[in-house]
Amino acid sequence: MMTTTSLKTYYATIFPMTEILCLITMNGKCSSYERILAFQFPNDIMKRYIEKYTSDTLERMIKEQHPLSIHCGRAAVPLFPVHHNKDLIICNIRKELVFDVDASDYDKIPSKSSECEDNIKMRIRPCECDKSACDKCWYLIQFASKVIDYFITNIYDYKSLLWVFSGNRGIHCWINDKHALSLSKETRETIIKSMILKSDEEIINYLTNKDYYISSTMKEIYHLLLQYFLSDDHHVESLMNNQKFIDIILQYIDRYYNNIHGMLKKKWHNLHNTTGKEKWKQIEMITTKFNIIWKYNGGIVLPPPHQFIIFRLFYPQFDEKVTIDTGEHLLKLPFSIHHSTKALSLPMTFEEIINKQLKDFIIKPFIDGRGGGGDNNIKERISLLEKFNKCYIS
Repeated sequence: MMTTTSLKTYYATIFPMTEILCLITMNGKCSSYERILAFQFPNDIMKRYIEKYTSDTLERMIKEQHPLSIHCGRAAVPLFPVHHNKDLIICNIRKELVFDVDASDYDKIPSKSSECEDNIKMRIRPCECDKSACDKCWYLIQFASKVIDYFITNIYDYKSLLWVFSGNRGIHCWINDKHALSLSKETRETIIKSMILKSDEEIINYLTNKDYYISSTMKEIYHLLLQYFLSDDHHVESLMNNQKFIDIILQYIDRYYNNIHGMLKKKWHNLHNTTGKEKWKQIEMITTKFNIIWKYNGGIVLPPPHQFIIFRLFYPQFDEKVTIDTGEHLLKLPFSIHHSTKALSLPMTFEEIINKQLKDFIIKPFIDGRGGGGDNNIKERISLLEKFNKCYIS
């Protein structure tokens, strides 16, 4: 259990106070003005504040209360005072654009877009984790990061991104480009809705859409996911030789493409007869040699099976509320300590996310009340936050 002494030591020796204060005040943009804050403590008590702060008062609050984690919401940035009332200042609401993906969001994947009796929900994680993640399911976060990066940098042309490990089962992607900070709730919703493919039904409709823009975007994302899957031996070999993962593929094949289910099941009966890449080539060959229009229940036109499998098993599941909200939804700040795992929520590079495993990100500065060090590269983590803070434009 975390103790008061260990938390005091953490804030005195590891916590990057200057850079966190810079993040909270948007590099001084909202200094002395409202930024919704909350402190979480080891006993799960959450204290919430909506006040005017200066960097000095914020630092004093943190050092005196030494919370387990710090969370922030929207900021009120002053535009101009109302001349007949010197105490009234017109403000703009500012908030970072954030994307949130957790491995546990892949545990109840719906077949239908709406709730109905035949809406089957599937778990597509080939592991035993519940409200946590492990190296066996971390690949879902890696694929999600590839898709987020594609949309944010190629479609929406944002430049200033901060990738943060949550400390438990996912990642947050923060964006603080000037335009992103001022996005309305409606615009944020439009952005995330353009990225969401939650149900089987949505994926099928997307992959069979003939609109030129949608079709060309779909092809780019498909090749991005497929290339990442096949180019990384760890992914293709560990997954295609994992019986649970194979069973998940076969369940989807049985549901939508049952005329080839028997052939694939027979070919994959003994996992060790072929490599992972050879197994994937088998599904591509079987699904492309049939020169037919794939249909579900004789009516709904389906995409080719290999396309559907790639999107269904690798396309991200977003927590859309985190992205949409411009009100009081709180974002856990980097260098917070996760309340259950006691691991640090650390900034990381995009390359680290897609090339490293979950175990490489878990840094626990204090365990059972004992003081401890941190990541040997903790300065590099701080420098990532420092670089991000410099992009807040006045």
